Amino acid sequence: ATYHLLFFLFFFCVCACECGQVLVGYIARMGLFRPIDVELVSKDSLAIAFRRQRGSFMNIPVKYDEAYAALSGVLSEDDLNAGVSFYFDKPGQVEEENLRWTVGYVISNPTDAVETSVKERGFDILHLPASDAVRVVFPFRTPFSPFVGALRSYKKLYKAAKPVVPSPAVEFYNEAQHTIEYTVFKGEEVNNMLSSLYVQ
Repeated sequence: ATYHLLFFLFFFCVCACECGQVLVGYIARMGLFRPIDVELVSKDSLAIAFRRQRGSFMNIPVKYDEAYAALSGVLSEDDLNAGVSFYFDKPGQVEEENLRWTVGYVISNPTDAVETSVKERGFDILHLPASDAVRVVFPFRTPFSPFVGALRSYKKLYKAAKPVVPSPAVEFYNEAQHTIEYTVFKGEEVNNMLSSLYVQ
C-alpha cells in the first residue's frame, strides 16, 4: 500500500509539473511576458478596404472570415494576410452591443478596377495619407493574443503619441509573420479621417 501511495504521489507530481509547464508555455505564447516596446514610425500612405461593424469584439473572427470569403479572388493572398481594424470605443465605457469597429484589408495595388470590385462586395475604401505614428509589435500566436496585447499596449501608446485630436485604435494583423501591430497615429489629418468614419 505504501508503494502504491508513493507511486500515486509521484505520478501526480509529474502530471502537475507537466500541466504547469504547458500552461506557462501557452501563457508565454499569448505574449503575457513579452516586453512592450513603443516605436515611433513613419507610415506610408495606405488604401484600405473595410466594413463597419457594431457589437461584441468576440464577433471579430467571424466577421474576418466573412470578409476573407468576400474578397478572395479580388485581393491577392498577400493582401488577405494583412488585415487591419479600427476601434472607436472602449469596452466598459460603451455597452457591448454598441461597440464600433471595422474589419478590412490593406490593398497593395489599389487600381480603379480593384476598388470597384471591392465596393461591389459591400466594402468601403479609405485612403490614408502618410503619417507619423507610434506602434507596438506583438506576437499573434493564440486566439487570446489580441486581447492580451491590447491590454498591455494602448496605455503606453496613447501616452507616447499624445494625439491632438481623438485617435481611434488601429491594429494591423500579419498572418504570415504572426504579429499584431498596435498603432496610434499622430497626424491630425489621419485621425480626423478615421474619426469621421463613425460619427456619433
